[in-house]
Amino acid sequence: MKIYVGIGLAIVAVVLGLTLWSNRGERLILAGSIQKVRLQNVDENTTVAVVEFRLNNPADLPFRIKNVQLILETAKGDPIEGTLFHQQDLDRFFEFNKASLGPRYNDSVRIGEMLKSHTLVDRTIAGSFPVAADEVARRKRLVIRLEAEGGVVPTEIGEKR
Repeated sequence: MKIYVGIGLAIVAVVLGLTLWSNRGERLILAGSIQKVRLQNVDENTTVAVVEFRLNNPADLPFRIKNVQLILETAKGDPIEGTLFHQQDLDRFFEFNKASLGPRYNDSVRIGEMLKSHTLVDRTIAGSFPVAADEVARRKRLVIRLEAEGGVVPTEIGEKR
């Protein structure tokens, strides 16, 4: 009798494992990592963070970006959402601050952008925070939050510090 229960549980485990394995590409979520963070002090109470990051869409489905946020977690743990730069504004910002920021490497992430399945891309996001540069430098981390169309759970890419 005990052997039949064991065999039955083994069969159920194999079927469940095969089902999960066959659906692994149907889960719409991005993987990513922050590659580089550059800070630019605009005035004594405003700092711009320019974040270079890598996105990987391992799913079998495309990921269309519905919303993007850049969030600063201060040293105390308080979240502050940054005001994002558009592509053209970021181009001007880099041109004006070329000496301190250096070159721009990647395009900005955009709302409505479609990330094809099984692709790896590098993107830039920049946000202005109403915080002094030394407080931003002491941050816990920066978080990029990407939401997809269709009510999929948002993807958060956090800085490792």
